[in-house]
Amino acid sequence: MASAVVIALAAVGGLTAGRNGGEIVSDCGAQPSPSGQVYEEEGTVFRQVDPCGRTAITCNVDWGEEEIPKILDILKERNVKITFFVSGKWAEKNPKLLRRMFVEGHQIGSHGYGHKLCSKISTDQVREEIEKTEQAIEPLLGTELSLFAPPSGDYDAETVELCRELGYKLTLWSADTIDWRAGSTADVIAQRILKKDLDGGIILMHPKPETVKALPNILDCLKERGLKPGTLYDLGVY
Repeated sequence: MASAVVIALAAVGGLTAGRNGGEIVSDCGAQPSPSGQVYEEEGTVFRQVDPCGRTAITCNVDWGEEEIPKILDILKERNVKITFFVSGKWAEKNPKLLRRMFVEGHQIGSHGYGHKLCSKISTDQVREEIEKTEQAIEPLLGTELSLFAPPSGDYDAETVELCRELGYKLTLWSADTIDWRAGSTADVIAQRILKKDLDGGIILMHPKPETVKALPNILDCLKERGLKPGTLYDLGVY
């Protein structure tokens, strides 16, 4: 399976399937990529999908509110929607900005409440992280969350089973900006992403100043490759 990239920011109510599912048809059918884990992930954990002419962009948000309006302006100008994974703690502090993400058509997912590593806390604590995030986001947006991006991509078998129980898809990435690392200039960030095969892929980014600078170049290069950037929903992950 070719690797692919998804950049996700926030989800729109009209494009969002709740945890109870529903008959929703997207342009690309999501297929879980092969896993090296010793426990069953099929149908729950997604890193990429089969090539389909699209790339998902995701943005994990637990800070960076000063950069998010700039990201939203770029995306609005280019008519691009992405998936934002937002922590519950951040949502409570920035309800207007979260609402702007949603109103402008981006997909919203859960990044847990307090950015805790799932494999380092109990299953009951992971449940609390997810449920507290629901309580912070769902009443504000009037929609159910159905995607969970574990902080730092950290999870274990118990996390997978909990996501199944609660009706979530656990989403990771196939192309990482690593934009938090020292020395990550806009050019370096773009090179890290663009060297990947992005058809059907998931791109991970964060609201960092250099990422904002790199985003237009990344979007231009996706267009040149004939790839349409979008949400995880657009890849069939919901």
